[in-house]
Amino acid sequence: MASLASIYIHELDDVLPSHISNCLFNSVRKDEFWIHNAALDCSGVLSLNFAEANRELTALLQQFLTTPSPIFGGADYKLIQSCAVERLAQNLNQPSAGENVALSTVYALLNTLYSYNTASKDKAAIQEQSAKIQENIVAAISKIACVLKGDKV
Repeated sequence: MASLASIYIHELDDVLPSHISNCLFNSVRKDEFWIHNAALDCSGVLSLNFAEANRELTALLQQFLTTPSPIFGGADYKLIQSCAVERLAQNLNQPSAGENVALSTVYALLNTLYSYNTASKDKAAIQEQSAKIQENIVAAISKIACVLKGDKV
């Protein structure tokens, strides 16, 4: 509701991105996927309507996709993954983002993918989390490439 109110009055409250972050990173129960989905939708709506928030929200989405979380072990993790990937691609497709930001995001995702591929995988739980994060990254890079269709990307 706060996101919609901000859009209606054409003012972005500085607290909204931190609330979105809290919803993404502090609501970690597997059965609370709807909280994550709502936060992802809010980040997309705010980014579309407030160009000045685009970079911060893009970085937040990138961090969410590359941070191990119990939400990616739940039954609805594919829904969360696709929503986060879609919002990230939408943010990067905004004129305020620019092609350099998209390219930088793709390189950051590739670096993270490489670090997960070369990291030690001693425990089964770590392997499972690592596999989910790698899947998130590959999905994000694929979606960014499909949405932006730029030669550089």
